[in-house]
Amino acid sequence: MPPASRSRNALRTRACPICLTTFEAKIKSRKIACSAPCAAELRAQGWASIREMWDGEGSKVRIARERRERASRVQPIGVAAAKLSPRSGRFETNINASVWIVIDPTGYRREVRNLRLWCEHNADLFAPHPWRNTYAGLRQVAKWLRGKSDSQISTWRGWSLADIPTRPVEHGWSISAQTPPARHPPADAVGR
Repeated sequence: MPPASRSRNALRTRACPICLTTFEAKIKSRKIACSAPCAAELRAQGWASIREMWDGEGSKVRIARERRERASRVQPIGVAAAKLSPRSGRFETNINASVWIVIDPTGYRREVRNLRLWCEHNADLFAPHPWRNTYAGLRQVAKWLRGKSDSQISTWRGWSLADIPTRPVEHGWSISAQTPPARHPPADAVGR
């Protein structure tokens, strides 16, 4: 026979939060108040359910609901702050921005950080084509330079890349050290 303290019928002394009297209840019992009137008073004070106070399923559901409500209040504040942050917003200093060496149709080399932002701000250079098409085209050229594309896309409407885009040094990470050397287009493919 198990010891009395581990028995299902073992009693534990508890204090009623309403009348502050002590009462005995089984260890596994979810009873909080000493009597039905005290339990009714607990519910009237805002305790939704006596069962929710213990580790039952009600408690887990309540905690999950509270976390969702808190997240829905805090998330818009965090999103607004992230958009303004120079490390996570739409800026050249974004932590995920790569350095691209773009060669325009006349042969002029431009060092660009955050290609998408640069294409958007310099849309007049690509007229009559939308800047989004230029951005997508240069990304396809980079994909071919990395060896990830079967089609030989070395230029987009005369725009090309000098090398694979790299991460800035100040972040302490370089993509060029982890990828094979860039493919360079054959001499006859440059004008395509």
